Amino acid sequence: MLYDWATGRYPDLPRSTLLSIAGALVYFMMPLDAIPDPILALGLLDDLGVLATVWQQCRRDISQYEDWLANREAAADE
Repeated sequence: MLYDWATGRYPDLPRSTLLSIAGALVYFMMPLDAIPDPILALGLLDDLGVLATVWQQCRRDISQYEDWLANREAAADE
């Protein structure tokens, strides 16, 4: 979805969804977290919590993108 947005093929991505996904990915990859990753299990739980929250917030937009992609592939098959 982010690739299709960046290349201009899918311009319908709301800015709030884009920022939420980008922020979650940055948080997930950053070594400095609320709970450091070397603390086994707990360190990854905060990352998973952030990713799960963003997934819930963006689920409708992701579903719309999946529909757009399926329609695009179906049109290419015709």
